[in-house]
Amino acid sequence: MFSLLKRIGRTIKIIAFLAVAGVVCTAAVIIFTGPFTVPAEKITWGVTFSSVQAERLGLDVREAYSAVVNELSPARLRIPLYWDRIEKTQGVFDFSEYDWQLAEAEKNNIGVVFVVGWRTPRWPECHMPQWARDSGGDKWDNAVLSMVDAVVRHFNARGGVIAWQVENEPFLRFFGECKPTDPALLRREVDVVKALDPVRPVIVTDSGELGDWARAASYGDVFGTTMYRKVPGWGIFGKYTTYPLPPQFYRLKANVVSKFSPLSRLIVSELQGEPWVIGTPTVSDVPLEEQYETVNPAYFKEIIGYATKAGIEEVYWWGAEWWYWLRVHGHTEIWETAKSLFAGRI
Repeated sequence: MFSLLKRIGRTIKIIAFLAVAGVVCTAAVIIFTGPFTVPAEKITWGVTFSSVQAERLGLDVREAYSAVVNELSPARLRIPLYWDRIEKTQGVFDFSEYDWQLAEAEKNNIGVVFVVGWRTPRWPECHMPQWARDSGGDKWDNAVLSMVDAVVRHFNARGGVIAWQVENEPFLRFFGECKPTDPALLRREVDVVKALDPVRPVIVTDSGELGDWARAASYGDVFGTTMYRKVPGWGIFGKYTTYPLPPQFYRLKANVVSKFSPLSRLIVSELQGEPWVIGTPTVSDVPLEEQYETVNPAYFKEIIGYATKAGIEEVYWWGAEWWYWLRVHGHTEIWETAKSLFAGRI
């Protein structure tokens, strides 16, 4: 019964979203007074790399990361720093794995965006250590702020760090197994980062399709949107469905939001390059045929065209670990397409 209610709730949200999306698109066209969005002439392409996801796929993390850095060689890397890995014991920090990842990126002149906070990419979205799970109030706030402080102090002197992302989609309440974000705490986290590093920009993100953007955009120097195309249909739209949004939607939405709330520089922090499969956080748990229902080699090329038409000049792909998993299992098409894209051959 709970599962059914949960599915009904999600369906209602999707229907509500589609209605709101239509209204937003219409309002955007009415409000938008400049020229229509033009395709980006040059995009700086990056990828997100998650140690958690690489492990879930049964990969050797360092081997997968080295392949992404040395073979794909994107211009940017977005790396989530998982709190439950760097501070397993309160006050004792271990950054060794991320020191290595940053050093490898620096060798290849790849700029790194570290994602710091208690809500970071990959299911269940929140990755706090066990000792912090039951804390609340000032204890929770102080633990989070102490962790953010320690991260920035440790990596601040490294030239390979180009930006900090503070939390991930902090106001997307219904996705992930997370408690609601405290706006005051988020503000304090951003202030800690800026006090320690007044030079590098702070990125704050929101869902491109489901977020309102206005709250998240007001916290950072750069605003990052997700960009997803094919998602679960939750039964009412079939097993999987495609968002009915033109690529210009994201620029138009930014223009609408900017009429009511300051909107910082826009990037795509998460471009769907990996299947969104139903019932599991690990894409390899389902047959390849189902994986390919939402992202496959042919559609991957379509996503490149879609992102280019959106007119946003800095884009971070989601799914590099899966590309490598495919390659290991003899399916090299997406890996080779990504390699060509990052080398400027597409």
